[in-house]
Amino acid sequence: MGRKLTKYFSLSVAVIVLLFGTFELLGFRDVTGWRFGVRNMLGGFALLFLTQVFTGRDLLRPAWRPMLPLVFFGLWAYSVVISISAGGTARMEDLNGYILTFLGGWIFTALLGMAGNQWKLLKLPLLACNFLLISWLSVGVVIFAAYFLFTGMRLTPPDMITALSTNPREVREFLGNHIGWIRFILALAVLIVYEIGLFFLVRMGFREGAEKAGRHRYAVYAGRAVVMIAAVLSTSHWIPRIYPAWDYHVANKYLTLMKRAEASHEQNVKALQVEPINRIPGTVIVVIGESANRDHMKAFQPDHPTDTTPWLSSQSVDSGFYVFPNSYSNYTVTAQALSMYLSGMNQYNGEKPEQTVTITDVANKAGYSSYWFTNQAPSTGNLMEALAEKASVDTQWTNPTGGPDEHILPFLEKISGEGNNFIVIHLEGSHDRYNARYPAEYELVTTEGHNEKENTYDTSIRYTDDVLKKIYKYARDNLNLQAMVYCSDHGEDLVNFHSAGTFTWPMVRVPMWIYLSPEYIAQNPEADAALRANLNKPFTNDLVFDTVCGILKAPNNHYDARYDLLSPSYGLTKEKALTKHGEIRIAEDPDYR
Repeated sequence: MGRKLTKYFSLSVAVIVLLFGTFELLGFRDVTGWRFGVRNMLGGFALLFLTQVFTGRDLLRPAWRPMLPLVFFGLWAYSVVISISAGGTARMEDLNGYILTFLGGWIFTALLGMAGNQWKLLKLPLLACNFLLISWLSVGVVIFAAYFLFTGMRLTPPDMITALSTNPREVREFLGNHIGWIRFILALAVLIVYEIGLFFLVRMGFREGAEKAGRHRYAVYAGRAVVMIAAVLSTSHWIPRIYPAWDYHVANKYLTLMKRAEASHEQNVKALQVEPINRIPGTVIVVIGESANRDHMKAFQPDHPTDTTPWLSSQSVDSGFYVFPNSYSNYTVTAQALSMYLSGMNQYNGEKPEQTVTITDVANKAGYSSYWFTNQAPSTGNLMEALAEKASVDTQWTNPTGGPDEHILPFLEKISGEGNNFIVIHLEGSHDRYNARYPAEYELVTTEGHNEKENTYDTSIRYTDDVLKKIYKYARDNLNLQAMVYCSDHGEDLVNFHSAGTFTWPMVRVPMWIYLSPEYIAQNPEADAALRANLNKPFTNDLVFDTVCGILKAPNNHYDARYDLLSPSYGLTKEKALTKHGEIRIAEDPDYR
């Protein structure tokens, strides 16, 4: 008995040392702190040791084997990704849920395996329970680690919003461009082989029961019940609080909030009070860019080696074009960015989704005929986009979506040049894959020293410049264009792309420019003066709503002149400007101009 206890003790210590020693080597803080370090070490050791004592089966026996590799490789995978992503600031608190889930699940599955061997009628359901639980945890580890391996970014709850909001075409493009179909198929094959091997390991674990209790059977049974209860409580409590269940919970909560906003939208529109002032007859166009980084646009970044914006660069303030060099996105991914871009919500006013209206609602009440033209497939997470689309008198999608943006141009030809038109155009812009965003025959931008990714991205930027030129010229010549706004939803980092999990400044540096016609400026000289005065001030694209309301000359009960670039009251300063929904200050950007 003494030798057995020594073995149980040694194996339990070895597990704790291997796990927590790795966390220490990875630089996790508070490994030796009580709450998330020492307490988990002692608790984990005690449960592992006592489970071996009460069952008479050490950690190397068949009942423990199904989840043994997952405990180590799973926790190591999570710890490596979290540590690297945190850049040396990771804490044991970040791993707490994973540690308690995996250790609790290990004990739980071992006990079920032993129980299934003794209670033959329960063997099949208990075996299925073990297999499904370990498979669930395994798939979570694989996706979490693979995403980091291929993108260099950690998955976060907002990324789950993006995943739930995406469409099949974007999924195919992501897999094809970031992972590669061959690697994806190989990874899927490895996962299938792993699942087959796991099934046999689980089945072998059910061939071994716990040791007979002997004369102290009541104490042994009580001990087994205690460790089983502790394992069940730990696992059941923490599984919903780690990836992927927690990320899904947060994403679903966000999408539910958006649905509540949809339910209240009709009442919000009824309560919308718009008082048009000196409305200019004609057309106003808002173009939503996609994944455009102004650092790659010559008109915004004169040091960029290639002129990717020849048309915009040729325009000037004197010709009615106002280019804002300090423009930023309010978020790093589309759904969250457009939720504020298109509505009265912003990072500064505290307005909630269930209280807000869209820019299309304002245009409708101001007497415009609203149109929505998009080259992007519908997605469930972009509720504000869906509400704005729904409020338009005509909504058109390219078929198929996602190709070159010039496919949108024929939609403009269907609009009458008479009357007042408000048109929103949602481009595919520079969404990854970049080489799919322009026609195959389009001339490739090639810059010495740039790799293929940089060249194809710059080509997509220059192609967008051409598309904007065509939109502008057609509307000017045929639709009595009075104003045009272009601003991207978010930027792009050519190493990290764009993600909620990893923040870099290129992800939020977006292009923003406004065009006003000579007629508009003549009738509204104060707008021209304000735009000139505000050119070098910071702008975040959650203020597009207020700025467009200013262009439409349609103040309303959701409008604030302090966020309108056409107003002399525009008050956003470098110190007040925010991004990532208030988490980060624009003043921290090292390249702020």
